[in-house]
Amino acid sequence: EHEFLPFQIGPLSATARIRFEADVAWRAPGVARGRGSLDGLPDGSVVWTVPVADLTRLASWLVDEGPGLLPVEPPELLEALSDGLRAVVAAHE
Repeated sequence: EHEFLPFQIGPLSATARIRFEADVAWRAPGVARGRGSLDGLPDGSVVWTVPVADLTRLASWLVDEGPGLLPVEPPELLEALSDGLRAVVAAHE
């Protein structure tokens, strides 16, 4: 219960929602590690609602944990993920 995920280190400042697509929904409990809440959807996907200290770190973490994990909200998380992916592409052009 004292283990934080990398994006939870520091003062919690936001709540994020992450969607696990149906084909990887089985991973949700292990990835969430008891943090936040998991809600199953009729299509077999799972939405994870989790407190976050650093949205940029969460965006990076999503890339490491993906595919099949999709940010839903807040909009700043989607922006951080897009910015990070654009930076990676630009560095490899």
